[in-house]
Amino acid sequence: MEKTMKDYAAFERAMNEDRLYQKYDFKEICQRIGADPYFLNELIIGELGFSGQDLVDYYYSNFRQI
Repeated sequence: MEKTMKDYAAFERAMNEDRLYQKYDFKEICQRIGADPYFLNELIIGELGFSGQDLVDYYYSNFRQI
């Protein structure tokens, strides 16, 4: 479980600081941070109530730089 929480933190950094949502989908972001997309997705659903890809899509729609 500790690795999954580290992956969750890495995903948060990838989204907020690195803004990887501008170029990559959820699975590609997971590859870049070395996270298992299945387990990270399950954690995100448990924490936020929607999927990792839904989160990436939301960020892309609302926070991308034009």
